[in-house]
Amino acid sequence: MLKSLDRIREQAQAIGENKFIINPHIPSTVELKQVVLQMNKMVEPVQNNYARSIETIKEAKLLRFKDMVSGLYNKAYFVRMMQANLESQAAVSKGEVILLTIEGLPQLKEVEGYGVSEAFIKEAAGILKDKTQKIEGRVVTCIKETEFGLILPCILPENAMDMAESILKDLLKLIKKGTVLEDYLQVYASVASYTYEDNTSTIFSKLDYSMILAKNSQDNTPVHFKEKTDTLLGRGEWKTLIETAIDSNNIVFSCQPVLTLEEQTFYREIFIAMKDDHGIVKSAGFFMPMAMELGLARTIDQHVMTQVARLIGEKKQKPVEDAFGVNVSADFIQDRNSFIWARNFLSAQKSLSAHLAFEMSEAVLIRYPEISLDFAGLVRGMGFSFGIDNFTINDDSLAMLQQLTPDYIKVDYAYLYDYRDQAKFKITLTMLQSITESLNIKLIGTKIETSNQLDDLKAAGIQYFQGRQVAQIQPLERHDG
Repeated sequence: MLKSLDRIREQAQAIGENKFIINPHIPSTVELKQVVLQMNKMVEPVQNNYARSIETIKEAKLLRFKDMVSGLYNKAYFVRMMQANLESQAAVSKGEVILLTIEGLPQLKEVEGYGVSEAFIKEAAGILKDKTQKIEGRVVTCIKETEFGLILPCILPENAMDMAESILKDLLKLIKKGTVLEDYLQVYASVASYTYEDNTSTIFSKLDYSMILAKNSQDNTPVHFKEKTDTLLGRGEWKTLIETAIDSNNIVFSCQPVLTLEEQTFYREIFIAMKDDHGIVKSAGFFMPMAMELGLARTIDQHVMTQVARLIGEKKQKPVEDAFGVNVSADFIQDRNSFIWARNFLSAQKSLSAHLAFEMSEAVLIRYPEISLDFAGLVRGMGFSFGIDNFTINDDSLAMLQQLTPDYIKVDYAYLYDYRDQAKFKITLTMLQSITESLNIKLIGTKIETSNQLDDLKAAGIQYFQGRQVAQIQPLERHDG
């Protein structure tokens, strides 16, 4: 009897938290049996609708963004993700791109048959996914039948070159292992850095130029595009530069509001930059990749949380719209000491729970699902809001929404609407809205750059918006409110 009551209480509590679970343990007592059957009856259609919506989104996304032979994402997805990274205010705005070209595939397919070339492409795709799986936010695509493209955010050029060499060796081994592949195929690799100053055209130009050099090299090694850069800093110099910026309060804060349909402020997202010795402000893309490499990202996160809490606490009046969102890095959540620090920090700042939200990127959620769930539970358990940034409607993150139940998710306009394929996008958006509404998750459209884009999302039923067309990024100290 007591166990049955406990299970009923747990199910009722879960339903109250928008976690629609079925209780398989039906009590023998008539009254309790009726309660459980009624709750299961109420939950079952919601759960079925959730599962059906996810499957519909997967199917629509498969048609838009998947290469059917390799099983990887296609060129359209590569371009979207590249643009999203370049426009980001976060560390992903800097990183590396690898292009792999396979020569001889058309001839292989023509002579030996489609099955042989398809098998090679699938095995090659598996190598690329395996080799890059530890890189947070990595994107692996089949740009066309003879080209693979990899986006590797926040890694250093030398690490990208090591990765390219390792991939190239494995692909060459795969070619030599095949009975006929070596007679037809050759593979080459080019590598290029990207920053927020680039666009997709300049990146492809760098890769194409380096690919010409790679094809003409004697030893068939990857070629990295040579940038005209300032004097390079060593690791020790970078460490001193970043630590000094933290100690000297030279981490600069700005914010950008998220507005409601009624143009009220929902909250403000915090962005960071760094002021160097000459007073020049550098964006997060300049220093965060090296901060992550040196294990300093968690220290920066702690500094940001502390300073934002201090700024909020100093305001004598705190209207509801004075809420700020702080992005938390993978470096922070997977560090045990940082997790303990976060628990103590949240406990000490409980009075600010209505004014401080925490968010992580979808890439962090996918790579560290269990730790992400623990962190989200800690944040929400202390009364603070929790959200997912850069939500790309990934299959894995969609499946986790019911368990995670964030307060909000942020999806770029490019994933919500496209004039060229309105029908498929409408299906995806309708299903996503069905999921978020059933779980009481606010859906925020981001990267809104024009009035037409804003009108598109309003017409589609989106009620929360962020982007330059909505509100500009402004210094934290000068925000209205």
